[in-house]
Amino acid sequence: MVDSEVLFIPRRRKPRKPPLDEDMILEWADKHYNRTGTWPNGGGGVIEDAPFPIKWITVENALRVGIRGLLPGSSLAVLLNERRGVRNKQALPKYTIESILSWADAHYTKRGTWPQVQSGAVDRAPGETWLAVNQALTNGGRGMPGKSSLAQLLLEHQRARKCRPLPGLTTEQILIWAEKYHQRTGNWPTRKSGDIPECMGETWGSINIALTSSSRGIGKKTSLARLLNAHVGARNRSALPELTIDQILLWADEFMAANGSYPTCNRGDIAGSKGETWSSVNSALKVGRRNLPGGSSLAQILFVNRGVKRGKGPKLP
Repeated sequence: MVDSEVLFIPRRRKPRKPPLDEDMILEWADKHYNRTGTWPNGGGGVIEDAPFPIKWITVENALRVGIRGLLPGSSLAVLLNERRGVRNKQALPKYTIESILSWADAHYTKRGTWPQVQSGAVDRAPGETWLAVNQALTNGGRGMPGKSSLAQLLLEHQRARKCRPLPGLTTEQILIWAEKYHQRTGNWPTRKSGDIPECMGETWGSINIALTSSSRGIGKKTSLARLLNAHVGARNRSALPELTIDQILLWADEFMAANGSYPTCNRGDIAGSKGETWSSVNSALKVGRRNLPGGSSLAQILFVNRGVKRGKGPKLP
């Protein structure tokens, strides 16, 4: 007979979970970043580089609560920020008026225009955008009191004018400013030439925008480069005139008459050509631009058409 006494069967204990430490977690995070190009977050899946089964959410909970050998009150985002400098979106640094103005000045120096809400990333502040800056200025947060905007801040600190209304423009006025710029610098302005001293708050970038958008009284769409090319003959690099072999040979003959030798591609400007250089001509001959067929060079056409032999450059078969 079976004994009526109840048999006691000891309960098997669950295996103890391996302890964790910050260096171990950072090693897994580094491998994750090297493999994927992104840092892990607390909601991620299985940690592929761990020697035992574990998920990133488990690590996140252990860091927050303080279990498995870890101290409480941290998180994966905090750890990566402190030890790897990874941007923590839950604890973003505060803005200051001085830093925003410094970023705006750098943006203007690089692009010739002041930043706007849609200007994208802030060059001098990785991870920041002008949209985020404007939201903090408008709604408050990150050290800003709110009830302002990026445009208002730049206006108050004499960095830019309100977009509307802007004064009207005329072709004659633009050409006067361009002529004064040419007198000061020896060059014609481009859209990146910065402020116009004769008109406070006006920039060559804003002039080009008005020309290309046919706004502020400009009747026909054009651009600063096309306008200066049409009225003062300034070289427009986006619409260079066509070249011919006969024209190149004529310039080469004139160079020979003046210097006693034919030109090479490193001889600089071509006299009387309105901005051409021997280097640009050689490039057009090689690549096939500006109505030239390509596959040639300055040395090649001088050899074929003028019998000029040189130690360098392509040789005829």
